Amino acid sequence: MARVPIFAPKFIILSLIFSFATISVNGDQDHGFVRSMDRKLLGLKKEKLSHFKVYWHDILTGPNPSSIQVVPPMNTSVTAFGLVRMIDNPLTLGPEMSSKMVGKAQGFYAQASQQDLGLLMAMNFAFIEGKYNGSTVTVLGRKPGVLDSERDAGDRRKWTLPVCQRLCSGENPQG
Repeated sequence: MARVPIFAPKFIILSLIFSFATISVNGDQDHGFVRSMDRKLLGLKKEKLSHFKVYWHDILTGPNPSSIQVVPPMNTSVTAFGLVRMIDNPLTLGPEMSSKMVGKAQGFYAQASQQDLGLLMAMNFAFIEGKYNGSTVTVLGRKPGVLDSERDAGDRRKWTLPVCQRLCSGENPQG
């Protein structure tokens, strides 16, 4: 029969004590599922911040709509859960359709919540003018409270996307 060295039980007990000590020290710094990351370890450089202000025109009717329904809602709920619209929306410098077009928002949005109005938005802003001609910005996220004038992400900071955050006009620009 093989013999267990005398120091083995002591080593196991000592290992367990250090493990619990490490868990309790790290447990004090628990911030849920978010933690800071070292940019250098990941090879990330300092980000450049740019501010884009464009108007996103979602034309639903008329002879040349820029947004079409590709999947109807699955039920008659108030939120239109399941609705999917494909878009090729103009991006302009001003709120009027006659404003200079600087790009297109191409992608889709969908009603993704059964309880409230919440859009899943996935699109590319494809710029066709100026310094960013030929560049794209990808927008992916949830836009809560679609028709609310004030939006809140739950952490008391305003949730912003590089799109018009308020309804500028409900009029049909094409008649």
